[in-house]
Amino acid sequence: MTIYYIYTAIIAYLIGAVPFPQIFSKLFFKQDLTSTGSKNVGTRNFYETSGHKVLGIMVLLLELGKGFASVIVAHYYSPTFDFALFGATFAVLGHNFNPFLKFKGGRGLAVAGGAMIIISPIALLAWLAVYFIFGFALKDVHLRAIIATVLIPIWAIISTDYYFYTFQLFPWDMFLSDFYIITIFSFALAILLKHIQPVVDLMKGVKDY
Repeated sequence: MTIYYIYTAIIAYLIGAVPFPQIFSKLFFKQDLTSTGSKNVGTRNFYETSGHKVLGIMVLLLELGKGFASVIVAHYYSPTFDFALFGATFAVLGHNFNPFLKFKGGRGLAVAGGAMIIISPIALLAWLAVYFIFGFALKDVHLRAIIATVLIPIWAIISTDYYFYTFQLFPWDMFLSDFYIITIFSFALAILLKHIQPVVDLMKGVKDY
């Protein structure tokens, strides 16, 4: 069983590390995202530096696909929620800390979203709802992402039913182990790590392009 964790971690990490925004940026616009705009190798920076809607949508879909694929890999080895989150976490880490880009990368939201489409569409919709509701009071997208990423995992854990785990695309094992709590917070932490610095910069008056 331990070897399955190793396989899943490596495969999911490498899937997450495929830098589609950087590939498209260099291929079509001869730009290096690590030194352009926010210097973030993600969908948002690609779109804002290129201004190309169609290619922006293509990059978004490919980034969602990375999260989607990582969960399929995890499901192959173990059809449980905690294992799915384990795979998704490593996909986000591969995206955020890309070994092919000197461990630079994106912020992981699209990859995480792709994973949650399979793991729990309800949780994904709840995250989006919190994100946009707080948009009425907060303009900064990173602060809103932090709030949503903190609140939804807590809600999922303290929930006494399986509301978050209905309408799945895959037949998951409904048993929620202690490892599930570890993986859900690890998944959230992998996302939060790249959103803290932009908020710090905001407080210092530094603009995030």
